[in-house]
Amino acid sequence: MSQNLNDTYDYAHHDDDGDEGTAETLPGGAQTTGESSFSSVARKEWIHAVFGKSLQQPKGKGLAQIDEYLCTRIYIESDVYQNSLGITLSRLTLGLYVRNVKPGSEAALAGVLPQSVLVSVNDIHLLAEPSKQALERIWQYEGLFASVSKYAKPYSKDAADHVMDLPRDDLMIQHPMRLTFIRNGQLYSVLLLANPPYGIEWAPCGNFALVKRNDGGHTDIPRGSIIAGVNENPIDDLDHLTSATFLKEAMDLELPIDMLVCWPPATARSGYWERTEIAKRNSASPQMTKSKGYKPIFSKEHDGVKTTVHSLFSKIKKKPTPEVPKNDWGLELDDLAAAVGSGEVLMADSTPEKANSVLTRVYLPCSNLDGRLLEAWNVEQSLLYNLKYYWTMNMVGDNVGDFVGHRSLSDLFLDFPKPLFQDVLWPLIACCRHTSPGTPTAQEALHKMLFDEIISLAETKPAFAPSMELIATSLQELELRNILTRIRQKRAASSPIVKNNSNFTFDGVDNKGGSSKDGGDKAAETATSPEQAITPTKKRFGLFGKKSKPKSPSAKTTSPKKSKSPKRNKKAQQQTPSDAASPGNSLSLMLDEQDKQEQDRQIIGAREIMFAKTLKFGDELLEICQDIERSLQKTFPQRLAESLQPWSSSKETALLQVTNSMRDRLELCTNTEFLNPLDSDELIVGVDAAECYILPSAHFPVLLTFDCQDLKNRESPNNVFGVQKFYRTTVEILHVQCAGRAAVRRNFVVHASVGGAIQETNPSTHTDVETNTQMWDDGAALVFDTSSSWGPPQTISLRLSESFVTNTGVSGGKETQDSNSQRYLEDVGVSWADLTSVVDSKAGGRIQKRTVVVKPKLLPSKISGCFDEHGELSVETAPLVEDVEIKIRVTTQTLEMNPLIKKSEYTDGPLRKRSLLYKRDDDVRQDLFSIEFIKNCDAILKSCGLDLKLVTFRCIPMGDKQGFIEWVHGSVPLSELSRAFSDSIFGDSTKSPTSTAGDATSGEQNEKSMMALAGLSKYETLQRWNSDVTGTNASGNAPNNPVQDYLRTFNYDADAPYMIRKEAMDTYVKSCAGYCAITYILGVGDRHLDNLLLHQTGHFFHCDFSFILGNDPKKYLPVRITEEMVNGMGGKDSDGFLMFLSLTCAAFLTLRRPENVRHLLSMIRMMEGCYLPDVEKNQDIEAAIMGVRNRLRLDLSDDEAISFMEKLIEESASSKMWLAVDAMHTLGKRF
Repeated sequence: MSQNLNDTYDYAHHDDDGDEGTAETLPGGAQTTGESSFSSVARKEWIHAVFGKSLQQPKGKGLAQIDEYLCTRIYIESDVYQNSLGITLSRLTLGLYVRNVKPGSEAALAGVLPQSVLVSVNDIHLLAEPSKQALERIWQYEGLFASVSKYAKPYSKDAADHVMDLPRDDLMIQHPMRLTFIRNGQLYSVLLLANPPYGIEWAPCGNFALVKRNDGGHTDIPRGSIIAGVNENPIDDLDHLTSATFLKEAMDLELPIDMLVCWPPATARSGYWERTEIAKRNSASPQMTKSKGYKPIFSKEHDGVKTTVHSLFSKIKKKPTPEVPKNDWGLELDDLAAAVGSGEVLMADSTPEKANSVLTRVYLPCSNLDGRLLEAWNVEQSLLYNLKYYWTMNMVGDNVGDFVGHRSLSDLFLDFPKPLFQDVLWPLIACCRHTSPGTPTAQEALHKMLFDEIISLAETKPAFAPSMELIATSLQELELRNILTRIRQKRAASSPIVKNNSNFTFDGVDNKGGSSKDGGDKAAETATSPEQAITPTKKRFGLFGKKSKPKSPSAKTTSPKKSKSPKRNKKAQQQTPSDAASPGNSLSLMLDEQDKQEQDRQIIGAREIMFAKTLKFGDELLEICQDIERSLQKTFPQRLAESLQPWSSSKETALLQVTNSMRDRLELCTNTEFLNPLDSDELIVGVDAAECYILPSAHFPVLLTFDCQDLKNRESPNNVFGVQKFYRTTVEILHVQCAGRAAVRRNFVVHASVGGAIQETNPSTHTDVETNTQMWDDGAALVFDTSSSWGPPQTISLRLSESFVTNTGVSGGKETQDSNSQRYLEDVGVSWADLTSVVDSKAGGRIQKRTVVVKPKLLPSKISGCFDEHGELSVETAPLVEDVEIKIRVTTQTLEMNPLIKKSEYTDGPLRKRSLLYKRDDDVRQDLFSIEFIKNCDAILKSCGLDLKLVTFRCIPMGDKQGFIEWVHGSVPLSELSRAFSDSIFGDSTKSPTSTAGDATSGEQNEKSMMALAGLSKYETLQRWNSDVTGTNASGNAPNNPVQDYLRTFNYDADAPYMIRKEAMDTYVKSCAGYCAITYILGVGDRHLDNLLLHQTGHFFHCDFSFILGNDPKKYLPVRITEEMVNGMGGKDSDGFLMFLSLTCAAFLTLRRPENVRHLLSMIRMMEGCYLPDVEKNQDIEAAIMGVRNRLRLDLSDDEAISFMEKLIEESASSKMWLAVDAMHTLGKRF
């Protein structure tokens, strides 16, 4: 809109307060508003950002601190202008402000606030940009256009060679975008991590008066300038209409005109950046290119200031405001931008309809933030968002909804629920030591705030302190570690355990809180050989033995199990109100409270004392592992030579000898008591040396089994599946009955499997001719002792074989003693029995005897390939063995742990087993980070209604190169399931019947998993496939299906698909889907079969996260889906596999949501300064963040993302590259 001061004016309504008034809603969510989108608040904010709170002559800087503006004063006497100034004023809308932010959008998550004025986008300044051009540029970057018009022109002529031939995707932004705003005079930046739309509703900051033309009158008012003052009316009150009004009034009254005109800094407009960028691309001078379109209008001296006026504003073409159709958008993008930029149209989220919007002006693609991502997104912002998001997911406390209002960590810490801090100790301490770029003052303030919060937690939550001290040690935060150690020592010294024993010392602290002479954490001397390490010179208190304590009354009263408070509590609860009011009862209640406080103090004191012993045990264990590696580790040439040789008995003997030496050394720790490093409420009261193993892997990790007790009673211990219990299952083979054929000349052998253990009967001894049954004189009783934390055995597997003797006859069922004779077995069939009806959950330790008769489903041995795509068994391919029936009796019993195991004097909690894997020379901190990443993904999916049955385990670093990892009992690596079954109880079925059972070749030994090589594997299966059988049947099922065999062994259900309990099969499919999506996003490498595990309950999970974020010691492959995993679901055409694809894609889409993307990337951002190998050492942290973001494929639509994930899974399942990966790993296991 242009106005000539010689014309008559028609003043339109202008609502400076931004009231919407009457608005008409148009298709697409837009509204016609007149000029109602303007805001006086945003206008004033823009003026202060560009010109400051008061205009300075001849130049000055605004609050945005971009560059200097120019300002000059023009005084015109009335006799000079002679009723005409000779200038034309034009309306100029400048800048953009945030009118509204859509709740839950990426902008809201990033912290964009309404009424904020936009300063820059990825350091491209738009503060003084005309609103129309600014909107066009932003919308192009967001990709909010359907196509590029064939008549499109570049924003600047110099850019034609760089933008006109670019495809649509290259014109959009495909990387994080940093927006800088100013609000209330304060600059702030946000980082938009997800892809657009961002959910911001833009509006112009305000109208200003542009001197568009000077007709050569008697005035020196330069064109291209903005009127900033007319006769004491400041720029705050001046737009193009009011400026014209004040000038007209002055001329009508023949008054002098006192004007201020100004020029915003050129660097505050995107054209400056674009021309500079083009100059760089053309390898030209970094100076601004002077093209015809940007040639200066004039340069002159005025009031001692040299003023150069560019023609940017004067080049804006006069164009009428477009008429917005009410029934269809049908607008080109520049017309829509003109409507919104003029304040006449409001766009919902500033999102035009893609189907009808066309790009007519092409801008240079947005610059990326290479090398500047960390600067745009600091650690404090990441931690603040992470804590708020975690709080929301857990929904703890009455003020959960208030978290949105927390704009700083200091505010959040005031309301954050204290119990939740236990799960965020790792990021809290990690952020405490970060070294990101920033002002020293800001870093110091963040460090002090986190430091104080951590110390406060250690003082008020003693159960958190052990983990905090270990994490601080592993992150080499020594100052924090030392303070936490002093807090622990002070708390222990004031506990009743130390106070009541004057001779008690521990960890360098005596009973007075001082330092003892021999205290302190002294590093143990390293033994020169395993033999020397086995024989300690002396037993150290707290590690290899207990120091005797004087039997005094005070010592006895300190034992928690001697306390009588539980009885008094019970009695107090049974009192009547009148009794409770009596003085005696009040005294009783007071004593109860005192006893409770005393017991709590004893628990706290015991925890601190036992944790000191944990640290000493860690030092001793480090020595043991160093000795193991020295004994087994070979030089590189030796390893290379031996890797080409098969696994031999000499290697097995060497491993066994070192294992026995380690066990002898650990036997000295039998009476040791120390705190479980993974659980501060659990004491380790002894080491079960016989159940400790060395894994023949890199650096030889050690699996340790402990006897444990709770420090205090709790309903469920902190374990993956619950409390571990022991069970005895006795299987009695009553008889085998043959129908249709005489059983007189037949002898049978039954193999039974319970809990993965296999036992076999002797051949049947006699026949009942009348009933055609074979029986055993000894009753054929097989006893299975198993343990689990998820319940008693629920399935028994049976395999019936007929016994034959070669080169001789059979007499009365007994083999002849001819030296040339040999017995071999011929399969008759297999069957399973569901024990859920046998096990009585209420029976406790009582024996339950029930008889189970297996009649209908004695099936052929090879049934894995006989199911259709729905899991139904085909009778044609797997006919029932109807002429044989087995009758068995099953007895179950719950066993107690060994009563000879000595319990702790500090607690009377029940005993249980606990297994921990100790790793040395591996950065367990990276495992901890990966597990936390998976747990957070699981929490996100569950909060969205997607429970994928993901199992995670705990770990704790004991330093930067060692730590403990929780061992999940009942899990087996896929390498153990998938190996050739020739070393099974039946031997290789491809061999002749004269071959001996169990004859395994060296090549078959090489295929064993690490656990099998260590002697640790407890799982055996009755279903072994033939090594020469390959391929699949018509339904897509493989004839050899180890996963289904495994699941059926523990979860048999005759009526369920694949004869596997539906709950177990669903758990398997869901957990495969969850880990497939999450490990792909995290970029987990080194996915050989030893790192893929399957639990008896059907839970599939990954372990060993030594290589993440796209790093791999071999060739990195994004997803590991094996053929055995797919066959376990039923094959590629099965319902299970379709469910797997659906759930994987659903998980992938869920984790791609903006709020989840920000949460996951925040977890990596907070690791700065921790120097995790794959986060900062092998690559920089910015590359790690962008790698995860790129794997999320935010550039794809949801439909495209689904297709991408399905293709990824298909390529992984059919890739032969995994054969090489597994082969390379197998070679590496041969130490």
